[in-house]
Amino acid sequence: MPGGLTLDRTLEIIPLLERTGRLDYFLISMGGFGNIEFIHPTTHYGLSPFVHCAAAVKKVSKLPVIAVGKIKFALEEVLREGKADLVAMARPLICDPDLPVKIMEERQEEIRSCLSCNECHGRVWFNHRIGCAFNPEAGNEIDGEVTRAAARKRVVVVGGGPAGCEAARVAALRGHEVILLERSSSLGGRINIAAALPDRDDYFAVPLFFTVQLDTLGVDVRLKTEATAETVLALEPDAVVVATGTRPWLPDIPGAASASVWQMEQVITQTPELGRRAVVLDYDHHVAPMATADLLATRGSGGGDQHAERVLPAHGRARCPDPDEHGGRRHQGAPGAPGEPLLRRARRADRRGRGGGLLPGRRRGRAGRGAALAREGAGRRGRRLCPAPAAGRHLRRLQGRAGALTGSVPA
Repeated sequence: MPGGLTLDRTLEIIPLLERTGRLDYFLISMGGFGNIEFIHPTTHYGLSPFVHCAAAVKKVSKLPVIAVGKIKFALEEVLREGKADLVAMARPLICDPDLPVKIMEERQEEIRSCLSCNECHGRVWFNHRIGCAFNPEAGNEIDGEVTRAAARKRVVVVGGGPAGCEAARVAALRGHEVILLERSSSLGGRINIAAALPDRDDYFAVPLFFTVQLDTLGVDVRLKTEATAETVLALEPDAVVVATGTRPWLPDIPGAASASVWQMEQVITQTPELGRRAVVLDYDHHVAPMATADLLATRGSGGGDQHAERVLPAHGRARCPDPDEHGGRRHQGAPGAPGEPLLRRARRADRRGRGGGLLPGRRRGRAGRGAALAREGAGRRGRRLCPAPAAGRHLRRLQGRAGALTGSVPA
């Protein structure tokens, strides 16, 4: 219905429902399947974006009122200020089931804070068991808790991104001596780049969590340290974990390696001069290229005249990815990450049959990758191409160090 159910109208209905005597409480949530990003507020929403609705209902109701929606560690504030009687949360408890206990014991710095990335319920859309981008134990609880190892060993971890930090954390929990080598000046890896995108402040929770955890567990973290086969073996490790990430993939298009083509990481961290128009080549069909386009559009809206355009290969239609190329994830027509502004527009365009959509499970065809981009970019002044590398086969793992160490470490 036009306008939907407004807050003012809701406040008129609440007393009528209460008078029936059949209700025990009110849980004030937002949205529906037409705007699911309200049900699961993403990084684009600030902390506790809908608590004001619960507070308004509490003023007209004598029943307990429950607030919900990206409240996370602000739950004490919500309760203390009387905005609600109870707080409901799902995603934060998937990310850290011990969150309430840690708050009660004033151990907030140990909380693995939800990123609001919606990986958890997104996996359910894809017919997978629930999971979490930040907590690999979520959905794998049946495997049991981390136990102490029978023998203490020296473990060297190369790479201080999320994977390397988690490997170091678990190895330390098992009682091993752990040395982590990280080339840059801080932990976090590429997550720090993602956190620099618009409305991604939640992502800074990752390096913060691991910095505290590894320090608490006594992990020997060595920043600004380049790892080679020689330097690693000099530490006399019993086991080595190589977690150095991936290299961006460039499409096989004439001119792809030219000076006018920038990788997504460079666009985010170096703020290059891209001219008036920029094309983001999307081989990912997911959040990263969308967020890059949002970043460029945001820079333009800040007083410049930059225009970002997203181009899908295969003549503007994304093909259905092979599950084996994406770590076994099967896309079956469900939205990948509700709440992304450009993503939402792409979905609407797809429903109207205009292409450029983001529901990979509904795609047909695999026509010449990059052909659309080559035509779009030809003869246009001021255009710069920004390839957004995809996961799976489009990213080559850095196997050089692992290959050099194979057979040289006892474990």
